[in-house]
Amino acid sequence: VIVLAMGIAVSLALLWAGPARAGTTIQLGQVGPATQCLSGGTFIQASVAEAPSYTVPSDGRITSWSHLANDSSTPGTGRLHILRPISGMSYTLVARSVHRAFVSDLLNTFPVDIPVKADDIIGFRLNSGLPACLLNDTVGGLGVVFAAEDPKLGTSLTFVGPDSAGRLNISATFDPDDPVAAPAGPIALDTSATKGKQPAGKLKLKLTPDQDATLDVGGKGKVPKRAALPIAAKAKTYKLKTKTGIALQAGVQKKIGLKFAKNTKTVKQIIKLLKGSKKARKRSKVFVELTATADAGVTSDSTVKIKLKP
Repeated sequence: VIVLAMGIAVSLALLWAGPARAGTTIQLGQVGPATQCLSGGTFIQASVAEAPSYTVPSDGRITSWSHLANDSSTPGTGRLHILRPISGMSYTLVARSVHRAFVSDLLNTFPVDIPVKADDIIGFRLNSGLPACLLNDTVGGLGVVFAAEDPKLGTSLTFVGPDSAGRLNISATFDPDDPVAAPAGPIALDTSATKGKQPAGKLKLKLTPDQDATLDVGGKGKVPKRAALPIAAKAKTYKLKTKTGIALQAGVQKKIGLKFAKNTKTVKQIIKLLKGSKKARKRSKVFVELTATADAGVTSDSTVKIKLKP
């Protein structure tokens, strides 16, 4: 249906390294001697019977793409397309390169930096000329969409196919993302350097995490009200100002200043209450609530108790 004439007869070694591994660059797709195709179409490799695959094996990045141009006077122009499966032969165009003019009788390679996800498929759009699109073999099924205009990003495309047995004359260099490290377990926060007794207006928290993390800090202070008898009456509660998104580095001590809501007024009220009985002062405390989320995604909660002094 789409073949017009025979292309060049040049053989190329293929690069393919099997399933993606961290730090391993692999080659998707294949280039080689190919027949010419009509331009004005978007092509996808619907299936292959054997390696190399045109399907992205894991999350990562496409860093270049290649096309072996024929030796005609009209090698054409085209661009790389990244298509994400919807169902059946329907796909969404999620990324694409800029248009490139192919130099005849040459392996044309173009650098890109395109993030991709597992199961995305490489294809291309041929916009002009008579590009060499289909390899001279029958180990794959080619899906084709002919359209007057180059589809926009986010367009859903339903391909006709497999239209012909064969492979697209396109390859791409794929770099897989590093695997996500397994969670190291709940994050531990060493708060032993925090003084156990502090003035209300100069509260300081010192902590050292065992993992890189993000910290949220809140809490409250409880101060017994003054009473005529030398006993502690019902406590009054004051909220601490919350702090969020505090960056923690593994093994590095972090110093955090704490303040009460309506700080100046509240501190004056607390100092006034602390002038009550000795028992009341002993029962005056601040409970600092910590929520630490490690970079691996594990969240841990803990509380630090600080006694208040007049």
